[in-house]
Amino acid sequence: MRLGRTQAREDRPTKGFKSLKRYRGFSWVDWGCCGAESVGELTDDREVLLAYVDESYNKDFYFLEAAIGDEYEWSQFADALNEIRETTQAAHDLPGGFEFHAYELMSGSGEWRSFRGKHREAFGIYRAMFHAANRSGIRFVSRGLDLNGIRERRGAVIDPHGEALMHLLEQIEQYAVRKRETELVRVIADEIAIHAELQNQFRGYQEAGTWGYRSLTLDHIAMPITFASSRREAGLQLVDFAVYLRRRRQSQVEHPKAQATMASLGHELGRLTIHQHIWPARTKAPR
Repeated sequence: MRLGRTQAREDRPTKGFKSLKRYRGFSWVDWGCCGAESVGELTDDREVLLAYVDESYNKDFYFLEAAIGDEYEWSQFADALNEIRETTQAAHDLPGGFEFHAYELMSGSGEWRSFRGKHREAFGIYRAMFHAANRSGIRFVSRGLDLNGIRERRGAVIDPHGEALMHLLEQIEQYAVRKRETELVRVIADEIAIHAELQNQFRGYQEAGTWGYRSLTLDHIAMPITFASSRREAGLQLVDFAVYLRRRRQSQVEHPKAQATMASLGHELGRLTIHQHIWPARTKAPR
């Protein structure tokens, strides 16, 4: 018999994650979800969603992506990622404890240098990551900025981090409201140089609301944003795969032999995406 989602959520094991229901004042480090040394505490009974955030950019585009799931869904994905890791390491010459890093995989560099020229195998790893995310229930939201289009419109360069972060947080907030109004969302971002600046921007959004035609106060998103090392976080490795593909599909002309496969990966990511937008809107289709 196929269980309904509510019954399945009640019966399913936590697989290494402490239950967050009715648990007051837990420490995020004690819970073991991320690598930060001090991330504060939550003092709420509400169930928690985790939103892992990463960026990908070049001179033409800036993308910010979030991969969202609850504690059980992320534990399911972590188990699946370990299986992919074991299978990949057994078949290829990869160092122990290697990180799933999209650019290194697709370019055959760094820890993934043994994949140089192995395009079919690299695409297989990508597809396995997205299949694992789909089976686990992970979903994505994406905000992209066409930097050239913005310069043409505004006549000036903007801060892409802050602009994209605001709109991404709005979408995460709306997802939490649609999914269950009683849930909190914890945002865990890859370590970047300007994390203190983004933290201040986030605090301002919570206190005064986001600006623009859709003003939100981000009531369901817990402070502060946690910045962690992607090497220790399965969620950050997954969102790295998603945001790299998203940016590459918009900004890189693929080899004719790779176009169909890249389009297929883009379609698979699209099936897992609950919101995506590039501003200003573009009429040119991804290649």
